[in-house]
Amino acid sequence: MSNAEEMKLDTEWVETLQKRLLVETEWDYPGTMKPKTFRVSKRLRDNNPNAYDPAYISLGPYHRDKGHLQAMYILKWHCL
Repeated sequence: MSNAEEMKLDTEWVETLQKRLLVETEWDYPGTMKPKTFRVSKRLRDNNPNAYDPAYISLGPYHRDKGHLQAMYILKWHCL
């Protein structure tokens, strides 16, 4: 297989993943629970404010717009 063919397959695969992530609302998890991201309670945060803030990458929705995490935001898609 040539590099051009591999690149085409990779591009199609990424497009398929992106469409699936945008469209699907149901998850293939056992039982009825969907995956969740929980917020750390104020009590724990007040005890050690920096312990729960991401330094390099944000995996949930709470810190995704912070400027220092944007470089890793792009890399997450490549890892996916």
